[in-house]
Amino acid sequence: MDKRKNLRFRARSAEEIIRTLKNNFGENARILSIHQIKRRGLTRFLKKTQFEITAAAGEVHLQGAVPQDPPIGAKTFINPSASIPFKQQTQRILMHSGFSQPLMDAFFENKPFQEQCNIQEILNSFFHFLQKSYEQLNIKEPGQRIALVGPSGVGKTLTLCKLIAQEVFLGQKPAVIKLDGEQSGGQDVLSMFCNILGISIFQEGVDQYISYGTHSKMLFDHEGINFFDHDAVNSCNTKLDQWSVDTRVLVLNALYDTDFLDQCFSKIKDLKLTHCIFTHLDETTHSNKLWQYILKGRLSPYCLSFGQSLTADFTSHVLPYLLNKTKITEDLLKLY
Repeated sequence: MDKRKNLRFRARSAEEIIRTLKNNFGENARILSIHQIKRRGLTRFLKKTQFEITAAAGEVHLQGAVPQDPPIGAKTFINPSASIPFKQQTQRILMHSGFSQPLMDAFFENKPFQEQCNIQEILNSFFHFLQKSYEQLNIKEPGQRIALVGPSGVGKTLTLCKLIAQEVFLGQKPAVIKLDGEQSGGQDVLSMFCNILGISIFQEGVDQYISYGTHSKMLFDHEGINFFDHDAVNSCNTKLDQWSVDTRVLVLNALYDTDFLDQCFSKIKDLKLTHCIFTHLDETTHSNKLWQYILKGRLSPYCLSFGQSLTADFTSHVLPYLLNKTKITEDLLKLY
C-alpha cells in the first residue's frame, strides 16, 4: 500500500476532485472527508462553490466514495424530467425573495441553461446579471439645479441635508430654496442646519429672487405631493419649469409596497424626473424589490439613504450597497 501521507486540497467540481486524486494517488485513492466551504453574504452566489477534501491512498469505501456530478451538498434542478422545470423552481425562489417578474424574464430571456442545473450556478448567474445590468445603465450626472420631489414623509428634507453636507465637505456653497410657499420663520430643521453650515437658504415668494443669482448651484426642497392628484402633479411640474430645474429627483421610502412605487414611477414623464433616491434602507430586511426600479425604472440612481444622521448615513455607491443588501429567502433554498 502507498505509504504517502494524507492529502488535503480544495476543488470546485467533481471533475477537479477526481483529477487531483488521480494525479496524486493514481487509481488507488480513498476520500476521508468532503466539506463544503461556507461563505457569507452575497459571496455565496457571486463565487463558485468550493469543497475541501481530505484523501489518502487505499481502497475506496462506500461512505468515502468520490461524489458524482453534482458534488455533495449541491442543489440541482432537473429539466424537463422533473415534475416542475428548473426555470419555474428558480423563479419561485426569486419571486418569494422579492424580485419582480419582468426582471426574471429579462434574465432568462438570453440565458440558456443545460438540462441539469446547479442552483448555486443559477443564482450566481442571476447576481452577475444584476451587476452587469447596472453597469450598463446610462447614469446621468446631476445638474446645477436639483429638486427633491416625493410624497410627504419619505425623508426629502433629511436627504437634502445630507446632500448639502456633501456639497460643503467638497468645498461648495450651494443655495437652498424652499418651494412650499410658506414662511417658516427660520426655526425648522433645514433652516437651522443651513445656518450652522453657512449656507444661504431662501423662501419662495418671501425672499427676493435677485439674491439667488450669486449661487451657481441650487438645491430645491419641494413640499410633499400626492402622486394620485393630477392637479398636484401638474402644479409641481409647472413650478420646477419656472425655476428651470434640470435635475428632478424622485425620493421614495424603500419600505413602500410595489403598487405605490409603481404609481410614483408612472409620473416620470409628467414631472420630467431624471434621478431617484431611496430612503430608510436601514429599516428594510432586504432591498430585492428595488432592483426593478433601479434597473428598469428609467431614472438614474442618485444615492441611497439609511439612518437619521444629517451629515452621513447615505451612499452614492449604489451598486455595492444593493449587492450587499440583496438576499435570497433561506427557507426556500432548504427545499432544494
